[in-house]
Amino acid sequence: MDVLAQSWWHKEITSGDDVTPTHARRSPLSRPGARSRSLALFSRQHILMASQFLRRRAIKVYKELLRLSPHYPDPSYDLAAKTRKCFQTTKQRLDSISSTKVQEDEMAKAIAKAQYVRKEVEALIFLSRYRELKRRYGDTRHLDNE
Repeated sequence: MDVLAQSWWHKEITSGDDVTPTHARRSPLSRPGARSRSLALFSRQHILMASQFLRRRAIKVYKELLRLSPHYPDPSYDLAAKTRKCFQTTKQRLDSISSTKVQEDEMAKAIAKAQYVRKEVEALIFLSRYRELKRRYGDTRHLDNE
């Protein structure tokens, strides 16, 4: 029995009555204590992945706004500079928040607001193009009735 207890079929009894055969252990993460560390690592990695995802979305919206800035209808309104300034102030505000969860929530709200602004800028650009075409070529509604 002494040989069986020390065989590879059983793990050593280190605390209490916890006798788990080694063949039942599928990975090194199932060792006592390792699971809690792995879950803590997973949660940190999950937080990093979520913040990286939000960061990529913010950069994407920022680049889209910069690409739209030359087409903005009012040439005296510097959309690129205002976009840059707005994103910098938002970044500084988010960096001052210590809680990661609150920071991610605020970042998601800021990204949603930036996407709304992008859609509004696109609408302004399309509206100005439509008005310019209508001014150049006139009203063509009477041609549809013929």
